[in-house]
Amino acid sequence: MELLFSLSRWIHIVSGFLALFIFWIPMITRKGSKVHRQIGKLFVIAMLAIAGSAFYMGSYRIIWDSGAGEDIISFSWFLIFIALLSVVSAFHGIRVLRFKSRTTMHQQWQDLWLAFLLVIANIGIMTYGWFIKVTLLTYFPLIGLFLGASQLYYWFTKPKLTSHWVIEHIVG
Repeated sequence: MELLFSLSRWIHIVSGFLALFIFWIPMITRKGSKVHRQIGKLFVIAMLAIAGSAFYMGSYRIIWDSGAGEDIISFSWFLIFIALLSVVSAFHGIRVLRFKSRTTMHQQWQDLWLAFLLVIANIGIMTYGWFIKVTLLTYFPLIGLFLGASQLYYWFTKPKLTSHWVIEHIVG
């Protein structure tokens, strides 16, 4: 188990640096170009690797690490929360592209359930943070709460602009 944890940490670090480095390439290349799309896909893969490794490491500390103190447990919940935030944001950025020509409300469950999950998880982690008096867990999830709520608002409202998807894609 410790070997898998160590491997996950390295995957997390390498994927994090990769995502941080390549994030800027789609921002400066022509939108829709081959480079933009390929690097964008690589960025999403890196984000999924970051989130997957964070979820594993957080779960490992909570479930299997009997020596983990309250500070490690609370940080592990934070790691899991950030993993969820990353996955939901990346997924939203991809799904927005698929429906960029929509002109009505959009209510496909594939696009709504993760945003709902993010909102619920944020409320849960904020409540947990409040009870254990950890400021990071109490207030940082406000960002995720805002993102989840704004994603739901985006899907549940009729677009007002033809380029509505551009901002949503960038935010995602």
